[in-house]
Amino acid sequence: MADEQRKIHFDPTINLGHLLTFAGFLLTIGIGWANLDKRVLAVEANNRTQEIRDKSQDSELNSNALYLTNSINDLKRSVERLSDKIDDNMRRPK
Repeated sequence: MADEQRKIHFDPTINLGHLLTFAGFLLTIGIGWANLDKRVLAVEANNRTQEIRDKSQDSELNSNALYLTNSINDLKRSVERLSDKIDDNMRRPK
């Protein structure tokens, strides 16, 4: 008889504790899913905002680079004209 009491046996009955535990599992899974979904949505919104910011910064950088290129070309032309004037003055006999 002592051996029969020590053996593990399956009890097929379902009681209120089982139902509450199952409901707790479902509630925990639902809350976890909702929190994860909110975090993913927040990250996606931040990514979209960062993409817009990156595009505006890229366009600003490109316009600044174009401005600098044009300024350098203007300076080159000015230096060439100055050099030509100096060369003309050096070639003329006095």
